[in-house]
Amino acid sequence: YATWKQTADIWTAAHFWTDGDTHAIPTSRAYSAALDGHPDPHTAAVSASILADINPIHWPLAFPEIHARGGFDLVIGNPPWEQYKGEEQPFFRQHLPRIAAMTSETRKKAIADLEHTDPAMYARWKTYQAGQGRLAHFAKASGRYTRTPNEANTYVLFTELAADSSSNVGLIVKSGISTDAAQSAVWKRLLNQGRVREVLDMVNQESSGKRVFPAVAAVERFSVLHLGAASHALPQ
Repeated sequence: YATWKQTADIWTAAHFWTDGDTHAIPTSRAYSAALDGHPDPHTAAVSASILADINPIHWPLAFPEIHARGGFDLVIGNPPWEQYKGEEQPFFRQHLPRIAAMTSETRKKAIADLEHTDPAMYARWKTYQAGQGRLAHFAKASGRYTRTPNEANTYVLFTELAADSSSNVGLIVKSGISTDAAQSAVWKRLLNQGRVREVLDMVNQESSGKRVFPAVAAVERFSVLHLGAASHALPQ
C-alpha cells in the first residue's frame, strides 16, 4: 500500500508543480522508480508538501474492496457548484474576514500589504492562488475527466467521478449538466452509456416565493439527476 500511495502521490503532485518548486518535475522515470519501491527521496518529499493542502483521495487505494468488485452500489450527494479561480473573498472570508468584507480596491491593497505585515498569510494566499490554477489545469489535462471547452465546474467533475465510481447515482446538480453546450461532451457520454434514468429540473424559487436553497439566486435552475447501471448504448 505504501509504495502505491507514494507513487500515486508523485503522479498527482506532478500536475500541481509550480515555478516555485525548484526540484525538477517528476518524469516517467521517477514514476517508474517509485512504483518499483525506490522513489527519489527529494521528489517524494516535495510531492508530499505540494499535496498537503490538496489532500487527494486515491479511490482504488482508499476503498480497495469496493474497487475490486467494480465500484459502489450507490453514491448520493449535492456537490459544490464552483470553478477554480483563486478568488479573494472565499479565501479571506475563512482566514481574515475583515479583508473579505472590504471593497475590491481596498481589499487588493490590504492583500498586497500582507507581504510585509503578515508574510506567512501572504505566502498562504499565493499558494492558494497557484493551487486553484493547478486544480483547473488538472481537471483539463490529467485525462481523469472529460475535456470540456469552458472552465471546469466542480459539479460536472463530481458527476463524472460518481458515475465512474458507482452503478447508481443520485445528485443535485446545476441543470447545465444536461442543457449547457459546454457540458455536452459529458452528457453525451452518459447518454451513450445508457446511464441516465431521470432528470428532474426545477427553479430555485417556488411559486410561493420560498427558495429551495436560500443562499442561491431565485432564478437558478438545478436538477435531481438519477443515473443507473450502464445499459445498451444509444444509436450514434
